[in-house]
Amino acid sequence: RLPADGTVERGSSCVDESMVTGEAMPVDKNPGSSVICGTLNKQGMMLIRVERTGEDTALSQIVSLMKDAQASKADIQRTADVVAGKFVKVVVLIAALTWLVWVALARSGWVEPEYEGVRMAPEVYALVFCMSVLVIACPCSMGLATPTAIMVGTGVGAREGILIKGGQALETAQRVTAIIFDKTGTLTAGQPSVTAHWFPGSQMTHSFVWTMLAAAESSSEHPLGQAIYDKAMQELGDVRLPEVSDSKAVGGRGLTATIESLNVKVRVGNPAFMSDEGVKWRVDEKGQRHGAKADQLMREWEGQGKTAVLVSVNEGLVGCLALSDPIKQEAPFVVEYLSQVMGKEVWMVTGDNSTAASSVASSLGINNVQAEVLPADKVARVKTLQAGGHIVAMVGDGINDSPALAQADIGIAIGTGTDVAVEAAGVVLMQADLHGVLAAIDLSRVTYRRIIMNFIWAFGFNTIGIPLAAGCFVPFGILLPPWAAGLAMALSSVSVVMSSLLLNQYKRPEFSGQLPRNGSRRDNQLHGVAIETPLQAFVDRNVVLMPVAVGRRLHLSNVRGTIVLISILCWSRWDATAEIPNAGVPR
Repeated sequence: RLPADGTVERGSSCVDESMVTGEAMPVDKNPGSSVICGTLNKQGMMLIRVERTGEDTALSQIVSLMKDAQASKADIQRTADVVAGKFVKVVVLIAALTWLVWVALARSGWVEPEYEGVRMAPEVYALVFCMSVLVIACPCSMGLATPTAIMVGTGVGAREGILIKGGQALETAQRVTAIIFDKTGTLTAGQPSVTAHWFPGSQMTHSFVWTMLAAAESSSEHPLGQAIYDKAMQELGDVRLPEVSDSKAVGGRGLTATIESLNVKVRVGNPAFMSDEGVKWRVDEKGQRHGAKADQLMREWEGQGKTAVLVSVNEGLVGCLALSDPIKQEAPFVVEYLSQVMGKEVWMVTGDNSTAASSVASSLGINNVQAEVLPADKVARVKTLQAGGHIVAMVGDGINDSPALAQADIGIAIGTGTDVAVEAAGVVLMQADLHGVLAAIDLSRVTYRRIIMNFIWAFGFNTIGIPLAAGCFVPFGILLPPWAAGLAMALSSVSVVMSSLLLNQYKRPEFSGQLPRNGSRRDNQLHGVAIETPLQAFVDRNVVLMPVAVGRRLHLSNVRGTIVLISILCWSRWDATAEIPNAGVPR
């Protein structure tokens, strides 16, 4: 790796700058070219004049941008904490009012101050209701509503290969309205590969050409050379390659290899290199030259942002290859699902050249593209979308993505990326599969819905329980003693925890790769595979009726237990479904 920023004085090489610029293909460096600290010298030797070191390098500035973005994010003050903080004061006031009211009623003769057959003083009789109110009023269930669901949700995410750094990221993911993708290593594989080739069959067999290519590139350290070697071995299978006696790489131009055992000289490089070497296309059997066809193909490939190279054996050209950073198989489905089904505004922001970026965006159906940008430009794009009212998610894997990952409302890093990107993100996908982005959003949605249900239950319990404990239903023969209030209070907290634990039934969705086109969300199974709990399966197969005998003095612990059971049954019906259609796209 290059230790500092500077300028090349002597020598030439190719440098992998993808970690900083996002450019998938290595960049040729010659005298006068600038180099960046931290980038990887792939081939050749260079004498570099150092111009910036330490905190002044481009890499240090990127890290500084990331830290500034992280520091500027304010913590969200949870509504539950505010409510729970004031809840105790309100309950104490209600308990005091309850005591005063029952003392007044007992002294005025409206009620007999008698409890379980024992006559009491009005003040002591009123104390029974006061204590019941203090016991049943439970801020614990409200305090547990969010952290228990988040704890289980993050655990489920880890089980499914989605590492979520805290509750804020888990809550924010389901509110995202705009999502920005990096290109290299995120939407694409991040490494060049041979995506097209053309060998005129009339000149020599394809297997011979692949054998010569594999032999010539077998010791190459250049990323393009390694990609050509991998493709050749894939075409040939398990074969023994001829030994190369001499190999010479010309930085930024090509490679020459000699195979003495076959008396063959192989050249692989760009058209300028081949022209300098004096090799040409041979005349085919119809008197035409293959050069015209090759030129046409190479123009098409270069228009698609691909790198075109020629292959020659001895003094004649025998074929041409196209190399590019291929789009991930699942990327088209993920992008279309985010934009068409989830309604997100999808962007691709990359440091790669505009030709390659436009080609990838066109293939994926992304209309919002920004190419040839620096890390600071990515941060600016995130801020612009946030200023427009969007909740922004950033998906990336490189050091150049880390400032934007930190600035976004939620950063999603590919786990196979750099450590800096993983550190800056709030969510880390342990695999490079983009389906994880959909799964992370879906898990956030399911967890957030569980939190809301927990809050509804917690507030509902106190809304009903406190009037019961205060004696509002005594005229109907319902009296809640303090011990029953204590039991009900404990059950309310337990029921919230049980509700959160139901998130363990969540399963990472499977994908069909086909989007629903007609009908309602439920008709098209946009919620995917329903997660059926054992309790839900029982309910689905049996109509559960719970008759309750109502007498003059109904035992409230039975009522409370019935309410808890019915609530759990309802929660199991509102299951942790996945907002992704079924299928079987290879993962």
